[in-house]
Amino acid sequence: MPVVLPDQPGELARLFAAAEDAGVNIENVSIEHSPGQPVGLVELSVAPGAQHALAQALIERGWQLHA
Repeated sequence: MPVVLPDQPGELARLFAAAEDAGVNIENVSIEHSPGQPVGLVELSVAPGAQHALAQALIERGWQLHA
């Protein structure tokens, strides 16, 4: 699940906390970011049954999912 991550201190922690609040375990993560860009892209891997719950929780908390 790709999530747009603002290039600001604490944003990755905030994203992980949102997953924790949703009760979803992050099984793997990769980050793509180019220096000087205002955002990066985080790819979160979760169990297939947890994808919808995580997507819904992130959207409710103002996160932007990348199609």
